[in-house]
Amino acid sequence: MYYDFHYYLDLLSSIGEECSRHGFDLLLSACTDRALEHSAYERIVGGQRVDGMILTGTWHGDERIAYLVEKEFPFVALGRSEQDGNFPYVDVDGAKGVSDGVQLLIAQGYRRIGFIGLPTELVCAGHRFQGYQAALERNGLGFDPGLAVDCERLTQVAGYQAMRRLLELDEPLDAAFVCSDEMALGAMKAVQDKGLAVGRDFGIVGFDDIPMAVQIQPPLTSIRQPIYEIGTRLCQMLIQRIQGEHLVEQHVILEPALVVRESSGVHQ
Repeated sequence: MYYDFHYYLDLLSSIGEECSRHGFDLLLSACTDRALEHSAYERIVGGQRVDGMILTGTWHGDERIAYLVEKEFPFVALGRSEQDGNFPYVDVDGAKGVSDGVQLLIAQGYRRIGFIGLPTELVCAGHRFQGYQAALERNGLGFDPGLAVDCERLTQVAGYQAMRRLLELDEPLDAAFVCSDEMALGAMKAVQDKGLAVGRDFGIVGFDDIPMAVQIQPPLTSIRQPIYEIGTRLCQMLIQRIQGEHLVEQHVILEPALVVRESSGVHQ
C-alpha cells in the first residue's frame, strides 16, 4: 500500500472526471504482487485492451516504464524516474514540501527532528529525504541517521511503530516530519501514548493533507499536494499521446503548499 485511501480517491476522481469530459472510460488495474505485475502489463498491452495507461508512483529500476517505452505504448506517469527513456510525467516537488515543513518545525524551536519516510523503492522517497536533509543543513543542524526511519507500508500502524522506535532513543527527539498523513495519524497516537502533548511537547508535520488532517486533535500541519490538478494533467497528457498530438510540456513538476495547523506548535 504505497498511497493512502484518501489520496487515491481524490486522484481517481479527478482522472475520472477528465476522462469523461473527453469521452474516455477509466479502467482500474491493481496488482499488489510485483512478481506477477510484468505479466499483467503484457496481457493488457499485448491484448490491446486499453488505448493508454497512467502509472501511479514510480520505483527505482521500474520495469513497467522500461517495458512501455520499449513497446512504444502511450503512457504517462505520476512521478519521475532515474531510468533512461524520455517519457511524460507529472510530479510534485516533494523535496521542497518536506524542506518547508521541517523549516516550520525549526522556526517553532524544535531542534532534534526525526524523519519517518516512505518505502525506499519509491523514487519520491529519496526526494523527500533530500528535503529533510537540506533543511537541517540550511539551519546548521547535523543530520543524525538514527533519527530517520523508513516504513514499508503507508498505514497508521506503520507510523505508530516507527514513532515508537524513535521515542525509545536514549537522546529523545522533540519533533518529526512524517511523509504521509496516514502514517502521521499513527505517529501522533504514539506520541500521545508516551504522555506528550502534540503541538506543545512534540511537533509533527505530515504530507498529503487528507481530510482527516483537520478533524483530529490537534489538527495536523501537512504538505498539500494539488491532487485535482495532478489527475487532470495526467489525463490530458495521456489523451494527447493517444491522439498523436505533440506535448508542449513533457515533464511537469508542481509545487505543494504548506498548510499550518496546531500539530507543529503553531497556535492560531
